[in-house]
Parts: sequence; C-alpha cells; structure tokens
Amino acid sequence: VARRPVFVGRRVERRALDEALRASVAHPVAVLVEGRSGIGKSALLRQFLEDASAERPPTLVLAGRCYQQEAVPYKAVDSVIDELSDHLSEMPEPEVEGLLPRDVLALARLFPVLEKVGAIRNASASSLAVRDPLELRRRGFSALRVLLLRLSKGRRVVLAIDDLQWGDVDSALLLERLLAPPAPPPLLLVAAFRSEEKASSPVLLTLRSAISTAGDVREIVLTELPVAETRLLAETLASSGRGPGLSPDFLDGAVRESGGNPFLLDEIVRFGTAGKASLEEVHRQRVEALPGEDRALLEVVAVAGRPVSTVVASAAARITGDEQALVTLLRGEHLVWSRSRGEREELDTYHNRIREAVVARLSKEALKDLHWRLGCALEGDPSADPEPLSFHFLVAGDRVRAGTYASVAADRASSALAFDRSCRLY
Repeated sequence: VARRPVFVGRRVERRALDEALRASVAHPVAVLVEGRSGIGKSALLRQFLEDASAERPPTLVLAGRCYQQEAVPYKAVDSVIDELSDHLSEMPEPEVEGLLPRDVLALARLFPVLEKVGAIRNASASSLAVRDPLELRRRGFSALRVLLLRLSKGRRVVLAIDDLQWGDVDSALLLERLLAPPAPPPLLLVAAFRSEEKASSPVLLTLRSAISTAGDVREIVLTELPVAETRLLAETLASSGRGPGLSPDFLDGAVRESGGNPFLLDEIVRFGTAGKASLEEVHRQRVEALPGEDRALLEVVAVAGRPVSTVVASAAARITGDEQALVTLLRGEHLVWSRSRGEREELDTYHNRIREAVVARLSKEALKDLHWRLGCALEGDPSADPEPLSFHFLVAGDRVRAGTYASVAADRASSALAFDRSCRLY
C-alpha cells in the first residue's frame, strides 16, 4: 500500500479550491491546477478531496487519473465513470431509475462499465436505434450532463482528474460538453496537469480552447513552497520517520537543495543526500543496489507506464521465486505501490520521477526487450487491452503484431464513438 504523503502549507491554493467548491453549488466551475513534476499537485488534490468528502452538505467525489500508457477510450474520464458506476451500483435500484436520462444507453455505449448497474441494463434501448454515430455520441454526452444534474440535487458533485496531460482529445470534448451552456449541471471540475506538457498535450490544448467560453474557469499555478513551509515540511518528514536523527544543519541543507519542491525534499530527507548527490544519481544507486529479481520487476513496472497486474509483471520480469516477497521489498523501499482491482493486484511506480529514473538508465536494446516481454506477457492475460499490446510490440519492433492489436483497439474505440482515438489507431 502506498505510504500516505505528508501535507504542509498551500493555504492560498486550498482556499481557492474551497471557494470554487462553494461556488459550484450554483453553477459549474472548472479549476485547472498546473505545476512542475513533484511540486505537490497530487497531494493538494488528495487533501482537498478528503476534506470535501467529510464536509456538509454531502459531496459526491468522482476522482480518477490518467496514465501515460493508458489504453481506453475517453481515458481522462474513464476512471471517473468507473467511480460513478460503483456509486450507482450501491444505490437502491428504484432510486437509480429515477435518475436515469432517456438516452442512458447511449452513455453506456461510450462507457460499457455502466452496464453493470441493473437499472441501466434494463433501460429502454430506443436511443440505440440512432444510426448516425455523431448523433449517438452527442446523445451520450448529453445523457451524462442530465445524470450529473440529477445527482447534484441535494449534494455537491466534484469531478477530479489527476495527470490530465496524458488524457485524450475525445475526453476534452466530453468535458467541454458537460460545462457548456445552456443549463449545465452545477459541479466542480478539478483537473491537475504538468506545466511542462502545457504547450504540447493535445488534450490540454483542446480543453483550454473548448472551455474558454464555458463560464467560470479558474487556474491555480503551484510553485515552490516558501522557505518557512519547506522547513516545516522537512521537520515533519523527519519526525514522521522519513529521516530519523537528522541534524538541524542537515535539514537546513535539505531545504536549500530541494528548492521548495516537496517530492525532492521528501527524497533528500529520506535518504540523507543533502549536499551529497543529485536525486537522479540517488535513484540510480538505489535501483542498482536492488537484488536482481527485484530490479527486474521494478524495470518492468516502470516500462509498463501504467498500473500492471503482478502476474503479468512477474511473467515479463521472468521471476522464478516468490513475487510477493519482491513486491513487499519494493513497497518497503517506496519504489512501487500496489492496489487491488477485484481479484487482481496491480503495481505502479511510487512516483513518475521514479519511473523516469528507472527507464532512463536502460539501454535502447534493454528497453526494446522489456517492451517485447511485456507484450508477450499481456497476450496471456485475457483481460488485457489491445492498445498497450500494440504499443509494446511497436516499440519492440514487431510491427505485424503491433498492427493487429492497433486494429482491434481502433475498432473498440470506434464502437465507443471515440473518433479521435480510433482515427489515430487506424
């Protein structure tokens, strides 16, 4: 399980999010949170959502994130819809029936996970008689608007998306439709993204352009923590067991060296590296110090670029021993975190900076080989998505299998009316 981050400061940004949440009761509000990698966007978002969930009036929080190698249509909102589906599944069926819009099955065409909700499975299929795919998608988008509008009666609704820079254009068009007049649902959309990707990410460029006239759009730019807050964070990290026994002089050096970046500070305090080595060098040394199979498993998880099942990762890493012992060690070193999805355990790197450091030390041939092994391991997983299979085989140089899986993925995206994604895949 991922270690709980320490959160310090950000009073101005928290106040801005709280004000946006209060305003969203009357009309939709979009808040775009940007900042460099490691600056604390995810921590700010997590803390805000935890506090919002505990407040009154009741708040429905639907949160998700994007991954660089995620492989589903509408991937910026796919995990948000997963949470919406779970929420509806927990409600009494008669209550859900009263919330459903006329074209809910058009929405389920875009997001098949909604079909696990009994009331949606039993809904009238009249909207699916529409032959024009553009019209069917428009109805699906509108159905989500109506559903969120009805869910907002008597409660606040928050949609939160982390790492939006890795989303897709189809998602941007859906989000724009949710916020566009007339009569959009009152909700708060909070989207966090890396400022490094601001000028190059298609989803960011599309979304910022699309919602520029949507009404209440706010921006929060996260910068480095002030020195006083950085020092407080350093002391909090040291006292919480990250860096026991560190001297005041060391903490002063850590504050200076981190430059107010919370992730860098955490790493410096935890590994006692102030004034000794760059963070990249520390990560390289940590990876090289791992036993062979632990290192192999970490490299596979990093190259996967998204959460990957322990079974698939172990197969790709050619683990012969107890993979759970390896996972336990990597979790204890805060190199990976794990989560349960049904009966599956999934692994991901603890932070994107860890992923980038691990991949950077691999040779071109080693990277190519790991992509090929991941592709082969995923072929043995009946639940594997075709798009990552295509990606891994393409990087590995197996263009025949890459093309086969790209075609399957494109067909699936086309069926979900994710037109931009299907065109790129074809």
